Amino acid sequence: CYNEINIKECYEHLNHAESLIEEHDDKYFIQDCIRNLKNIVNKRIKQIEKVYNFKSFYPNKHILEIYKELGIVKGFVIRKLFIIRNDIEHNDLEYQDKEQCNDLLDTVWYFLKSTDNLMVF
Repeated sequence: CYNEINIKECYEHLNHAESLIEEHDDKYFIQDCIRNLKNIVNKRIKQIEKVYNFKSFYPNKHILEIYKELGIVKGFVIRKLFIIRNDIEHNDLEYQDKEQCNDLLDTVWYFLKSTDNLMVF
């Protein structure tokens, strides 16, 4: 196993992100949840890259395109998370769609589950 603590840590962050919108019905907590979700995906990508270094084999492709090509995950929905988060951070989007945030929570959970097997060898 690469590091079971690293695998667990992503799920702990996911639980925290989920608690942000379960416990609070406020646009700021929803936006914080989105930020946390993107950080979770980034953390897992860094963990995978540390082990496999896929990017070195496909230097001109975005990492999610590489994962799609390799059949690891479909990157479209994750890319939507990145777009929303970037709009919040860079375009001052006042995002407050709690239902879509819940959908993104599920998406990140599936992303983690789909990539857990890469962390165990």
